[in-house]
Amino acid sequence: DYAFYGCTGLTNIDIPNSVTSIGNYAFSGCTKVQTLNYNGSVTSDVTSSSNVFNNLGTASATGKCEVIIGDNVTTIPAYMFNNCQKITSVTIGNSVSIIGNDAFFGCTGLTNIDIPNSVISIGDYAFYNCSGLTNVTIGSSVNSIGSSAFYNCYKLVEVYNLSSLELTIGSTNNGYVAYYAKVVHTSLGTSYLSTTEDGYVIYNDGTDIALISYTGNNTDLTLPENITQINQYAFYDMIITSVVVPGNVKTIGNYAFSDCQSLTNITISNGVTSIGASAFSACGSPHIFIPSSVISIGDYAFDHSDPVIYCAVGEAEVPGGWGTYWNYTDRGSALTTNYGCTRDDAGNIYLADGTLAVEVASAMALNEGGVARLAVANLNIDQQYVVAYVKTKEDEPEEQDVILNKKDDYDTDTPPIINQTTSV
Repeated sequence: DYAFYGCTGLTNIDIPNSVTSIGNYAFSGCTKVQTLNYNGSVTSDVTSSSNVFNNLGTASATGKCEVIIGDNVTTIPAYMFNNCQKITSVTIGNSVSIIGNDAFFGCTGLTNIDIPNSVISIGDYAFYNCSGLTNVTIGSSVNSIGSSAFYNCYKLVEVYNLSSLELTIGSTNNGYVAYYAKVVHTSLGTSYLSTTEDGYVIYNDGTDIALISYTGNNTDLTLPENITQINQYAFYDMIITSVVVPGNVKTIGNYAFSDCQSLTNITISNGVTSIGASAFSACGSPHIFIPSSVISIGDYAFDHSDPVIYCAVGEAEVPGGWGTYWNYTDRGSALTTNYGCTRDDAGNIYLADGTLAVEVASAMALNEGGVARLAVANLNIDQQYVVAYVKTKEDEPEEQDVILNKKDDYDTDTPPIINQTTSV
C-alpha cells in the first residue's frame, strides 16, 4: 500500500507483466503523470476505496494523461481506474477479455473508447458517468454489457456496434450504451463527429447539426452559426463567462449550460424554439431575455441561477409548451418574471411600458497614451455587474473582460470612469 503515493515528480509509469498485485493508493497523487503503460497481470479485483491511481495526471504539463493497456493484459480489474477524472485517452490491448465492474467509473476526461474484438464482457458500471464520451466502439466478441455500464454518458451520441448484440437508440438495455445515441453504426468507417479549430465538437448527419461538447479554452463564446441544436449537458460545469446562442439553433438541450457558475452574460437569439429542463440552472447571469420564438421551456430551466427574467411574449400569451415550473426554483418559489418585454440590437432590454430595464455598457475611447477610458451607462436595479471589453492600442488588439464594481458600490446616477492600461 502507498508504494508511490504522492510522487508528484513522476511523468511516466511502466507497470510490467511480472506485477501480480497492486496495493491501495499505490500511485495515488501522482499528479504529473502523462503516460501510464499498464502490462500488469493483476486479475483480482480491487475495491472502490483502493484508489490505486487516484488523481493520476491532474497536473500533467501537457494537460493530457494517456493510459495504454498492453497486449499481455487479459483482465482489467474492477475499480482499477475508478474516478480517474483526468485520464484523457485509454488504449485497450488485444488480449483483454474482461473489463471489470466500475473499471473506468467516473473517468470524465475520456472522449472515446474502442473496445477491441478480444473483449467478451464489460462489467456493471464499467464506464458509468464517463460524461465526456462522445463515441464508443463495441468489439465483435462482446456478448455481455453489464448494468448501467454507460449510464450518465450524456454525450455518447455515436456508437459503433460490431457485436451481435442488438443496440437500439434510446434503449436502456445493454448498459445504456445506445441510450443517448443519435446513430448506431454496424461497421467502421463513417463518422458524423468532428471538432472545429475552435474546439466545438459537432455532430452532423446531414439533417441534424448538433453541438455536442466544447474542448476549447475561450470563455467568451459565440456559437457556430450553422448548428441547429445544443446537446444535453454540452457545456455542463464548464468555465465560460458569456455565450451567444445564434438564431439557427432550435433546441437547447436539458442541462446544456447547467453549473456554469461563471456564466454571467447569456444571449438567446430570436429563432430558438426550445429550452430544455435545467438548461441554465446554477449559472451566474443576473438576467435572461426569452425571445418570442421560444415555444417550449422545460421545468426549472433557470433553477439556482435566480436571474430576473424578461419575456417577449405577454403573460396571457405564454405558450402551452412552457412547463408548469419553467421559471421556478426547486425551493418552490417563482423567479421575478416580466412579460411583453423587448430587446434592441444593442442588447438593451425594455419593459412592456417602454421603461429601460437593462442597459449595456457604453462609451469607450482610448487616450493618447493607450489607456482605455471606459464610461459605464446608468445601471438598472436588476443588474448586479457590468461586463465590458477593453481593447489596447496594439496592431492586433486583444479583448479582455473587465468586471466593474457591484451596483451597490456606487451611485448609478454618476457613472464611474475606469482607467485601464494596455498591459491588462
